[in-house]
Amino acid sequence: MKGRKINIAIYSGTIPSSTFIEQLILSVSLHHNVLLFGRKPRKTLNSNLKENISVYSYRNSKVLNVLFTGFRTMLLSIFYPKRLKLLLTQIKRQNSGYKKRQFWFKATPVLLYLPDIFHIQWAKETVNWIFLQELGVKVVVSLRGAHINYSPISDKTLANSYQKYFPKVDAFHAVSGAIAVEAQKYGADPKKIKLIHSLVPQTTFNRFSLPSEKKEEVINILSVGRHHWKKGYTTALDACKLLKDKGISFRYSIIASSRMPEELFFQIYQLELVDEVNFISGLPQEEVFEKMHESDVLLLPSYEEGIANVVLEAMALGLPVISSDCGGMKEVVIHEETGFIVPVLGAKDIASVLMSFEKMALNGKIELVKNANKLIVSKFNEAQGVEKFNQFYESIL
Repeated sequence: MKGRKINIAIYSGTIPSSTFIEQLILSVSLHHNVLLFGRKPRKTLNSNLKENISVYSYRNSKVLNVLFTGFRTMLLSIFYPKRLKLLLTQIKRQNSGYKKRQFWFKATPVLLYLPDIFHIQWAKETVNWIFLQELGVKVVVSLRGAHINYSPISDKTLANSYQKYFPKVDAFHAVSGAIAVEAQKYGADPKKIKLIHSLVPQTTFNRFSLPSEKKEEVINILSVGRHHWKKGYTTALDACKLLKDKGISFRYSIIASSRMPEELFFQIYQLELVDEVNFISGLPQEEVFEKMHESDVLLLPSYEEGIANVVLEAMALGLPVISSDCGGMKEVVIHEETGFIVPVLGAKDIASVLMSFEKMALNGKIELVKNANKLIVSKFNEAQGVEKFNQFYESIL
């Protein structure tokens, strides 16, 4: 298999996808052909302009989708009648007219431009694509965060789906050792799971800088992540209240692209933190990095994660990290060596660590971020990750 370019579909359902999936797409395309399928609500990033990347999308417009998908269906009937028959069978299995139509839009381009490997980024989609194995396609599933850690706990139908289809999956990619163990509860074969950490590009490492002497006695705390209960912002705000009661000067900023929930507004006013807490609507990646360089510490108060990408970025940039002990975070945040670990829901622990961190000598902070950066460079760098993915894909075929 070495030497031949493999046709790999990296599927998340939308084009473009998250920053780290986009990075995976660009990295894999250096060695193999990458096919992107899914809804394209707006102009994509540079992915479709790169060599070895082909985009076969559908839009939000029902009329355009019917026209384009109709044309693709005609091509299937002429060149690949067996695939068309399989498509019609799968459409019939959908339980509503809307789902039948959406599946038609999604699946037709995949069957027309059939890849060697179909790499599903969100495990919930496994049920929709396992049928590709009937055409000789290898189905790969990424094990990431919520889709494994808590969604199947709250959704019995999803858990049953995993238990039915995970044993059939050709291979799994896990972002952390902890999530790999969790997936085995639903029938994932440990022999088929490959641990490959998220890719951090060299351009991020190039922005690494060491902490310097502070000009003001205020702790600048930063969190980055969507507004979702699992991100633990209510616990972070309780910790902020404890800091304020202790007379500690701080500013807490939360960068999130989604709309702030009313309950967080209420909690801020209830705890009298209006002057200390700042919510920032989503920023471009470059501006997020600038904000990180302006901050003293990154706080991840999450209740659930795989390995949080924002923590990897902070450690690559030289920003000290305080993280809750959730998911696979202990695999990167080693307490008092590469950062600080606190219990989930540990508001008192967060406040205590922040107060200790503020008193920490500069040389101690420098040693901390150097250790963190060294770990990320050794285990999460893009070059090493790309080679692992290449070996992973080649081993599957």
